[in-house]
Amino acid sequence: MDCRFPTESRGRSEEVSEPGTQIRESLDWYRAARDFRALIVEVAIAFTTSWCLGFSILDDSIRYLGAAEQVFERPGVQSGNLIDPERMPPAAAIDIGREICTAGQKFGYRGLVGLDMCIDRDARIFFFDLNFRRAGSTCFILLHDETDRSRQVGLQRSVNLRASLADALSKLSDLVRDRRYVPLQLFDGVADD
Repeated sequence: MDCRFPTESRGRSEEVSEPGTQIRESLDWYRAARDFRALIVEVAIAFTTSWCLGFSILDDSIRYLGAAEQVFERPGVQSGNLIDPERMPPAAAIDIGREICTAGQKFGYRGLVGLDMCIDRDARIFFFDLNFRRAGSTCFILLHDETDRSRQVGLQRSVNLRASLADALSKLSDLVRDRRYVPLQLFDGVADD
């Protein structure tokens, strides 16, 4: 079982505890926390692959936009996304995602959706983060078809660089100039250090 606890470091709202963390200690920490109201305990799934499925919901339609495989630095810490036409989610996952979006549409939601899902070692499909908003991979998914069509680039990767914004931009400037890298989202995680 993973224990998640709030932290204020680098804008993260939760952290995954190390294996062996005592549940009692975690519960005591929450009880002592100011304004504590609820605790969500998540079961760790030993997944083999994880994607964010992109959809758009309109009044009269639901459109599947594509998917980006989620790449992890370590459990609970995503380091980017990968779009590889040879490694796409199964059709059954897209069908389940469409059903989730249909439910959201019935409740009145209109807009972009990013559904995080995974497949475990037994090929079971799990949806675990239903983002009825623009997800971190939405721009990446939306731009993929056009860049693939115009530049014949099937495989694409997004990355989270662990550097200051100035350092990251200086390292990427040649790639940007050659039109081989397109910055979609920029966040300087060390600006307040």
